[in-house]
Amino acid sequence: MKKFQNIISKLFIVAFLLLTFTKCNNAVTSNANLVFPASGISYQRDVYPFMMVKCAYSGCHGNNPLNGATNMSDYFSMTGPENLGLIVPNKPDNSLLNEVLEGREPHDVYTFPQNYIDSNQIHGMRQWVLEGAHNN
Repeated sequence: MKKFQNIISKLFIVAFLLLTFTKCNNAVTSNANLVFPASGISYQRDVYPFMMVKCAYSGCHGNNPLNGATNMSDYFSMTGPENLGLIVPNKPDNSLLNEVLEGREPHDVYTFPQNYIDSNQIHGMRQWVLEGAHNN
């Protein structure tokens, strides 16, 4: 009986840890949920979910990017000194991120599949930078 209780308590701890560390703070899980407003772009509401679904996941631009890729997993990684030029507030034409999203600069590893990032998302990221690329 004690062995059974020990197993149950370990399973409870594992379940608790899984729920704690895998809980997502936003409901965006697909392209259909990634719609930017025309203005008033929020990093937390719009940009962060877009980045998590489209760019900043494991193996690409996440916390531990592979092959020297840029870490874009959070606001401070995107705007920090290690990524100068990635985001230039108020100047989307000078921001490397916008240049890549808009097809003016190549993505180092591969070209995005058609419709992977739609025109609303490209415009939304441009508008966020144009509005100052705030951490709001």
